[in-house]
Amino acid sequence: MPQPDPTRDAAPATAATPASPAAPAPSPADDALEHMLAAHEAGQHKHAELMASFAMKTHADSAVPWLVFLESLLAQGRAERVATAAPIPLKAFHNQPELLRLLGEAMLAAGQPQAAEPCLRACLRRNPTNPVALQALDRILTDAGRPDPGVQALLATHPDPADATAAWRRDAPRAWLAKNTPMTDAAACQRAIAIAPAFAEAYEALAERLAETSDTGRAIMAADRALTLNRAGTTARQIRSLLLVREGQIARSIGDARAAIALTPDSAQPYFVLAYALLNGLRDDAAAAQHARGRTVNPNHPSGQFAMKEWRDRGADADFSWYFAS
Repeated sequence: MPQPDPTRDAAPATAATPASPAAPAPSPADDALEHMLAAHEAGQHKHAELMASFAMKTHADSAVPWLVFLESLLAQGRAERVATAAPIPLKAFHNQPELLRLLGEAMLAAGQPQAAEPCLRACLRRNPTNPVALQALDRILTDAGRPDPGVQALLATHPDPADATAAWRRDAPRAWLAKNTPMTDAAACQRAIAIAPAFAEAYEALAERLAETSDTGRAIMAADRALTLNRAGTTARQIRSLLLVREGQIARSIGDARAAIALTPDSAQPYFVLAYALLNGLRDDAAAAQHARGRTVNPNHPSGQFAMKEWRDRGADADFSWYFAS
């Protein structure tokens, strides 16, 4: 039987087109980052630790090497080293939730649950569904005889909490590398609220997500609810302060910022929030004084990198551009 002629119905030959430029080859630094992630995901903790130490230098603008480094130390039972090292990247990567979670876990492992709890709650304000932080916080609260039904309800959404926490630890660094800001979105925050309607951190997370949009009214309502559930919630108070500036309610904004400072005088962020409120109230000298105080408390805070004139020039959106930096 004759064989088909492969050229019979072929399209006529056309002039060759230039080949597209080849994608640039991965740099040695990128290769090292990938090797670090692969070692971490394979559970090769010592190797991942060493690779992370190198990647910290080649990728100094990324929190991911620090996440792998600290997670590797924790897996090797070196909680004290995590507790001393974690504050270093937190100065550069302000409010990074996984760094906060790791610091909280290290404090808990070191027998300091009172120091661990605020770190874990700070993590959950950025992502209220983080199973590792939820499990650690539940342990603290249960041991102290004050279990939180909201925390337990969110944990109950995971059929196997051990699998959920192991998967989170394994996958979090690559997720951060891929997305850079994989914070819980507003829809996920609302689902968490539906599961745990009395969990203040979920409302704080929702307020922060909505604050990044133009939905100011709903963001204020979420912050209000968070403060109803937890009057000492400094994050919700600062978010509301910034939102009130948008609404032109400067006096209320200043009041919220001052209350946040009274609750956490050793934190730089409320001073910058107050400075911004005062600046929008045309009280430039007072704003400059609060800005200087914030820089004194933490020279590495993202908002400390903006001079007062730059804030003014940036206009109405300057507040959240620095407040939500991670």
